[in-house]
Amino acid sequence: MALAFLLPLLSCVKARAQLAISMVLNRKGYVRYERVVAKVGFRNYSGRTLAFGNTKELRGSIRFVVIGPNGRRVKLKKGDFNYLAGKIIKPGATGEIIVRISDMYNLSRPGSYSLHAVISHPTLPSSYKSNETYLSVFNGIVVWKRLVGVPDVLNEHSGEKVKTRLVKILNFYDGVKKLYALKIEDDKYVYGVRRLQEDVDSSMPEVEIDGLSKVHIFIQISAKVFTYHVYDLKCNLITFERYRKDDNGNPRMVRDKDSGTISIFGGERAVKGRDFTEENPDPIFTEE
Repeated sequence: MALAFLLPLLSCVKARAQLAISMVLNRKGYVRYERVVAKVGFRNYSGRTLAFGNTKELRGSIRFVVIGPNGRRVKLKKGDFNYLAGKIIKPGATGEIIVRISDMYNLSRPGSYSLHAVISHPTLPSSYKSNETYLSVFNGIVVWKRLVGVPDVLNEHSGEKVKTRLVKILNFYDGVKKLYALKIEDDKYVYGVRRLQEDVDSSMPEVEIDGLSKVHIFIQISAKVFTYHVYDLKCNLITFERYRKDDNGNPRMVRDKDSGTISIFGGERAVKGRDFTEENPDPIFTEE
């Protein structure tokens, strides 16, 4: 299915091209520091096998040209970003790779960006570029925040000052709809940004921090359905569940005052197809 999604773009490339390339992004609008992921598809029309190895004769590569909101080219970060290394593309074959563009380039400046991919190989007469793709980066509005201590579970840093991280809930518009997002940072790093759910009638997420500094988020997404997210302080998703209202009322998030644990009380688990149809709130790609 994913490859079929790219084939119409590949077929639009002029017949004389020996390598057809297409690129799509997982979204068109992002909040600052949210990950930007691209899917690059290709088809080999050269009549020969293209092997992307480490020798001079086989050292092909993929690179990206990113133009920022100021009209200038965005510099590549330091690192080895040759996503085609080890790939072998047979004559007439198609393939695809997933690339985290935000790992390679700093896309934190709000505004509009354009980008395209370029693939080169020593056995090809020239380099080949993909279609031009566009994205926008937006500022978010902080609607909730809390400074949280990083837990020292093994007591390895008992004599040191407690490290802290700032947990924020942002409200932002991605060019299509208003959403909520989680952001975790400190004075030096942004550990991650995760979009949560669409802003439904300005229904604010409920947020709790448990005894191990995990972030629990409970959001009403419709008249009867709620989502429950749990993240660690690196912004990794630990738990994602859906609940629905039952005959006794709405489910709710509760804290045990003695243990500091957080749980969901009341309601019942929502059933896909009956109570909801939406997919993972943080997909790799959205349908066009």
